[in-house]
Amino acid sequence: MHPSNPMGISREHCTLHCDESGGLWVEDLESNHGTFINGERLSPGVQRALPLGAELSIGRGEALRLRFICHASTSM
Repeated sequence: MHPSNPMGISREHCTLHCDESGGLWVEDLESNHGTFINGERLSPGVQRALPLGAELSIGRGEALRLRFICHASTSM
């Protein structure tokens, strides 16, 4: 691990994609310390669905954690 990157997050670690129906997908870009959905490490180069409420973690020790939620919009 490089001392200037203690969290183990790569500059190009993973990508997030949104499909036509609004679904989210994540793909690990062959990172050294991994990309995780709800604690499960993703295989590099394979897109996986990111369900609502799921926790996306990246880096050494899952250094960065994001949770994806959706609030329904209300129209009047």
